[in-house]
Amino acid sequence: LGGLGLGVASTQRDAAGYLTSSPRAFSTTTYALTAPMPVAGRGDATWLQNLASIRLSASGAGSDGIFIGVARQADVQAWLAASSHEAVTNPSAAHPGYLLHQGTQAPGAPSAQSFWVARSAGSAQPVTWPLTPGAWDVVVMNTDGHAGVSVALAGGVRLPWLVPIAAGLAIAGLLVLGGG
Repeated sequence: LGGLGLGVASTQRDAAGYLTSSPRAFSTTTYALTAPMPVAGRGDATWLQNLASIRLSASGAGSDGIFIGVARQADVQAWLAASSHEAVTNPSAAHPGYLLHQGTQAPGAPSAQSFWVARSAGSAQPVTWPLTPGAWDVVVMNTDGHAGVSVALAGGVRLPWLVPIAAGLAIAGLLVLGGG
């Protein structure tokens, strides 16, 4: 059954090989939405980057487009410390939670920051990022940095090892069932 499940999952990928969620609505009246993305592993675990990659895409109501960025959590927290923003506490829940961080200053355009390890701006442009150990934040904002963010966000993961494992498990299952 495991091989069948993995096989079904491996056939539900898009043209780029990503298993992608349906878009979900997120919004805030503040300057930004953030969500933590912790990745376990040692800092030098470059093998992890070959294990999986993440893709996020957003479409929004803003006329200037949406910015999506991934950066070290400490950099994001320092940059947004004086700006009101909301952290999405459980983005995969039916009703995600939001934690409001108060602030009085506008953070400015996110593309002006140099700490992003992956970023995309515009209309429905995805951002892709290979898994890398560390404490990361995803930030979603209007490209010009103004308050009031409303997006439909979809997430995806590409697991290049999924198809070979599914095939191996399916063959093993057939051998066990066939008495081979």
